[in-house]
Amino acid sequence: MESFMETLIKDTDKLENKSILKQILNKLSYEEIKYFKKRIREIKKEYMYKSDIHGIYHSEKVALNAYLIGLDQKLDQVDMEILLDAAIYHDIGRINDFEDSFHGLASANMIEEVVNTDIYSDSNNLKILKAIIDYHSQNDRKLRINFENYEIDEEHYERYEILAKILKDADALDRKRFVDKSNAALNSKFLRFNITHELIPLAVEMNKEYYRLMEINNFDITELECINGDCLHSVGFDFFRLKSILTKGILSYKKMQSENLRFPKNFDGGNYLHWISVVPTSLIDKNGEAFKNFIRSGITFLCNNQKLYKPLDYNRRAEAICKGLPYDKSNYIDELYAFYEIPANDIISIFIVKDFANKDIRNIMFLYNTLHYGTLKEKIVYILSNIKYNLTERDNILFKWLNAYKKETDFYENSDFETRRYISVEMPKKLNPILIKINEIVSKLIYNYYVMNLGKNKGDIITVADVIKYELNTNGFSFDLINGDEELVFILNDSREKKLTYKS
Repeated sequence: MESFMETLIKDTDKLENKSILKQILNKLSYEEIKYFKKRIREIKKEYMYKSDIHGIYHSEKVALNAYLIGLDQKLDQVDMEILLDAAIYHDIGRINDFEDSFHGLASANMIEEVVNTDIYSDSNNLKILKAIIDYHSQNDRKLRINFENYEIDEEHYERYEILAKILKDADALDRKRFVDKSNAALNSKFLRFNITHELIPLAVEMNKEYYRLMEINNFDITELECINGDCLHSVGFDFFRLKSILTKGILSYKKMQSENLRFPKNFDGGNYLHWISVVPTSLIDKNGEAFKNFIRSGITFLCNNQKLYKPLDYNRRAEAICKGLPYDKSNYIDELYAFYEIPANDIISIFIVKDFANKDIRNIMFLYNTLHYGTLKEKIVYILSNIKYNLTERDNILFKWLNAYKKETDFYENSDFETRRYISVEMPKKLNPILIKINEIVSKLIYNYYVMNLGKNKGDIITVADVIKYELNTNGFSFDLINGDEELVFILNDSREKKLTYKS
């Protein structure tokens, strides 16, 4: 595709009347659209960073954002030229897609060989261009220092300041290409202009159109190494998924969407939309981290003869995300991925290690540490809906701890990206004591639910194994129970004529 933006503008008439993009572009004059299209056509593609995250398509979107903000701020022709040059070429110095504060400087050092219009015969214009490109990847507090570093004449400070802030906002708007739970997602608190807030719906729509035009999901899985074999998949202690999995199979997020199912994620891994994280049985003797941390620490399904794919390396994560492929986020040597779904008929047994099988469910961790409060809340709402428990004012202790958790994560969410990187390592340590308190309350509610359903008395021990048996029997799944030295294994007895190949 030669130009995403030109295609988008050309196809504006095909968009629905409620389209924000259509409404905004229809407000521009013929000359304004003509000028912007000319700037897009003149992009020197040979200088652009080659990436689907920070490459030419990102720059085109940032350029439109900047153009619209610049029009709102009534920039003159010279400052608009500087702004669009900066918007288009602000990432040419990148060497990777990671968050770093130096790629702006690298881009600024390269920009003089890219631009050659007459306006840069004025040294202050060239210095402003370099300065705002450098500043776009710096902390906001360095606005004045950055101006002085480029030795721009003092009389041009206001020009520099507004152009620098517009570029920052325009670049930030395209963070709507990231999911809201991503650390790179847009935080509107840091936007500087009222018009930028108004353009957030445009940024959302532009990225939807971008993904559609780029046909992002038509990926080629032959890019990945593939092996055939049995595999293991764990769902932690999510008792409420047993029925769905044994009926519909183990589903990727995308497949769950197509089935109108909503199950919250336990973790944000490298599996993106179409992939299911698994451990091949052929790799369990490697004693890898995925096997130890997940397979041995939850309810696990043994699945027969699946196609299993090796993820892309972590340093190719931007490519993986754009192509809809899995990437190695955690550096687990024993983690591979199944594509889209594992059919229910390919699941031949469930097992759980004895240390957990015999544990009282009041002592189980049902919740997982996360830097995103919304993820934790979604999990709690899901659990409470399954045990048919309605939160009321009497749950003030739960609300107290949830608010404490939210306060900590709000601080993280509302920090700039430099601060986030600094505190992200310490955050789980601060959150974990709060999470334990929340989990104590939730686990007691789950316990009370199964006391009633199992006909037990308050105070009786209810184990994880008791609950698994109850859920299987209640939902009509017959099984043979093997009481091994280390695990309980539930071999499913329906029409699955499969052979148990997992050996502990």
